[in-house]
Amino acid sequence: MPFLQEHMLRVAGVSNLICDNFKLATDEKSIISACLLHDLGNIIKFKKNWYFKIFKKTDPETWSGLKEIKNYFIEKYGSDEHEATSAIIKEIGARDRILYLVKSIGFSNSIKIYNSNDLDLKIVAYSDHRVAPFGVTSLQERHIESRSRYTGHEESKYSLEKFDYLSSINKKIESQIFAHCNIKPEDITEEKVRPLIDKLRNFEIETQ
Repeated sequence: MPFLQEHMLRVAGVSNLICDNFKLATDEKSIISACLLHDLGNIIKFKKNWYFKIFKKTDPETWSGLKEIKNYFIEKYGSDEHEATSAIIKEIGARDRILYLVKSIGFSNSIKIYNSNDLDLKIVAYSDHRVAPFGVTSLQERHIESRSRYTGHEESKYSLEKFDYLSSINKKIESQIFAHCNIKPEDITEEKVRPLIDKLRNFEIETQ
């Protein structure tokens, strides 16, 4: 699942860039570890039409291979991608703090994250929102891309109003983070993050 790996590496790269320029103390190892693990179970929610639309691939053999992996994950971990991710993180023995960060992020948790005093949590959640399917992007562009996927159809997770409200909360989280940062949101780009990825491929996840 190279695309999932690349996504998590980019998210970790964004968090790495923020931590390296943050004025306050952070648990950088736990932050990066959480970013590298946060979507491990997401293969479970992949759907054929979504995959072809996003990745512009129509090769039946490619999808067949992914479907086989998906079915294996469902058989082993169940049909909830979040529960699967948590189970895998426990399997590898990652620290409880890392599991907490992974379980606490997500667009639906935006209000809790905004109201929290946990800067590590804010950084992990925000970093995920800066990475689109094909690279690092601005928070606004990421929300535009996500809006079409998560609203306006039968299986929508959010109404347009709810999505836009949570997007505005994430903009406030961005302000909370960069109030303590030596760089600006626009300084985080694909070009800046890309050189960090090779280093992060060999990052050692903190275990118990």
